[in-house]
Amino acid sequence: AYRENGILHYDGQLREDQRHGKGSVYWQNGDLIYEGTFQKDKRHGVGVLYWENDGRWCYKGHFKEGKSEGMGELYRNGRLTYRGQFKEDKRHGKGTGVWAHGCVLLAYEGTFKDGKEHGLGRLFRESGSDKNECVFRNCKERDMGASSFELYYDGH
Repeated sequence: AYRENGILHYDGQLREDQRHGKGSVYWQNGDLIYEGTFQKDKRHGVGVLYWENDGRWCYKGHFKEGKSEGMGELYRNGRLTYRGQFKEDKRHGKGTGVWAHGCVLLAYEGTFKDGKEHGLGRLFRESGSDKNECVFRNCKERDMGASSFELYYDGH
């Protein structure tokens, strides 16, 4: 069944002419957009969502009423950038984020609020070395893969 002026193709279960149950959504060229479960025509339950935005992105996890909600993983160009809780399509709650700072990969393990690092957490190299406790305040999201922030560090 084609939807949205023939741009998308849906292959899966229907209920009352709405996507409901297991299914997959494809672009007209055959590229997969979403594979998982639907409820009342919206992504709901467990699924995998793909999109392009300054690289190839993938979200694997739980959805609620069309948005990422609950536990999930976010990948950019095949590399894990976040694992943890989501709320209304944003990183929110406990999780671990990974980003590049120059040629060093850094990871933050702690709490997120509205898609940004927030509050008490641990900052370390992705290799696991140099773990330091820190508090994030005034984080500003630059794009989906990087953040700028003021870091208040009180340690050795």
